[in-house]
Amino acid sequence: MIVHFFPRGRLGNAIFRYFACSLFCMKYEATYQIIFYMIDYHNISDSTFIEWMNGDLQGYNYDMSSHDNIVFADFYQHDKIYKKYKGELIQYMKQHSEDIIATDGIFPGDGNLQKFFIKDILYEPDNYSKNYDTVIHIRLDDHVQHGLYIKIEYILMLLEKITDMSANSCILVDVLRTDFEKEFIQKVVDFVYDKFGFYITIESNDILTDFHIMKNAKTLICSTSTLSWTAAFLSDTIEKCYFPDHSDSNPFCSFKSPIDNTELYYIGF
Repeated sequence: MIVHFFPRGRLGNAIFRYFACSLFCMKYEATYQIIFYMIDYHNISDSTFIEWMNGDLQGYNYDMSSHDNIVFADFYQHDKIYKKYKGELIQYMKQHSEDIIATDGIFPGDGNLQKFFIKDILYEPDNYSKNYDTVIHIRLDDHVQHGLYIKIEYILMLLEKITDMSANSCILVDVLRTDFEKEFIQKVVDFVYDKFGFYITIESNDILTDFHIMKNAKTLICSTSTLSWTAAFLSDTIEKCYFPDHSDSNPFCSFKSPIDNTELYYIGF
């Protein structure tokens, strides 16, 4: 069997899709390949994957061996199945560190495809030095455009609960392009200064650098983001994770708890 990865979405989506591909490679002794145009292979849709996942979690093994070629082109964003196989997944990634994943854009849907080796995901580049105790990931950008961003009051409610934060902390956010985004982040900066007495650093970098900034934190405050979930899941350093308690109504997005020591926080939906 050959398991084919088809690019859709940005890096967080790509990592989730690679997790799903890897499970099938491990389960069925399959070979991994990436494709950049859709081929008429057997499609593992989100619905098919959920059925397979639920069967596995309940101890039922599906026989997929009749398919010579399958393609993963959906999103596969779940907690329990990847946490069940976390050790095996990470070991597989280390053994297949030359595998390639890809996105379909630098910004959503812009067509500027980016490729990454799995070793780029697992390991920091040689010149990497951006290590912080606490990282606050705030996703604005496309989430503002679609009304999906976490309102400022809910972020400040969470920060109000946190009793200690060192000056070696940062806000991680895409480059601020609008007055709304700049004012939003300034409110967080002012709140941190008023409560903890320091001006927090703001980081805006390429997506891989931002991924490793989250992955190397000790405390990570996540946005509703596949990138922050996967960074926490693959981290060796994160001791505490805060993740948005986003809606349970979407069975295709059952990801909330990347590590055992995850605390959910209220975001109003």
